[in-house]
Amino acid sequence: MDPILTIYGRKDCRLRCPAVVRRAIRKGVPYKYVDLDEHPEDAEQLRKRLNGEAELPICTYGDDLWTGVRFDKIDAISPADSRLKTAS
Repeated sequence: MDPILTIYGRKDCRLRCPAVVRRAIRKGVPYKYVDLDEHPEDAEQLRKRLNGEAELPICTYGDDLWTGVRFDKIDAISPADSRLKTAS
């Protein structure tokens, strides 16, 4: 399966989460956005993976997991690496 950039955020994440989404769009990186307010089960899984400590946004790409605004990680992803169409 091709890796997909998944961006996890919340409704109250009004600056950092949209900034990461905009960067993915600008770089042509296909992504999936998951609102953790609407998917609490994903929030719980991420909390466990991160030992309870995290800042938004939380991003996953393949086996890689990071928190916060990491444009360097998004810039390193080639748009051709994923077949998922950009969605929000």
